[in-house]
Amino acid sequence: MIRSLVERILNMLKNTPLGVAKHPVGLEARLEELKGMIDADATGVRVLGFYGMGGVGKTTLAKALFNKLVGRFRLRSFVSNIRESSSQPGGLDSLQAKLIGDLSSRNVSPLGGVRNGILRIKELTFEQSALI
Repeated sequence: MIRSLVERILNMLKNTPLGVAKHPVGLEARLEELKGMIDADATGVRVLGFYGMGGVGKTTLAKALFNKLVGRFRLRSFVSNIRESSSQPGGLDSLQAKLIGDLSSRNVSPLGGVRNGILRIKELTFEQSALI
C-alpha cells in the first residue's frame, strides 16, 4: 500500500511544469504551430529539432511545448544541455541514466555501457507513447 502511494505521488510530481519565462513574447503562436506538427494522438514517431543561435529561446520553447503535452504521456523525460553533458567523461552514461530514471518507475541499476543503455531505452519505450 505504501509503495502504491509513493508511486502515485512520484507520478504526480513528474507532471510538475518545467520553469519557463514569466512573460515570453510570441510563444503561444509558436506552441500552437508545433502542437499541430506533433499530433500527440497519432501513432508513430515524431521528432522535432530546434536549431538556432544561442539565446533565441530554443530551450524555452521546448520546455513550454513539453509542459503543454506532458499530461498526455505516461512516459516522459526532459533532458537538457545534451551537448555539454555528453562531452564530459561518462556523459552519455549519465544522460542515459537520467532518461531511463525518468521513464522507469524503478531505480536505475548500472547500465554497463552506452549499448546496454540503448537497449534498455528501447525496452522501456517499446509500444509505449513517450514524450522525450
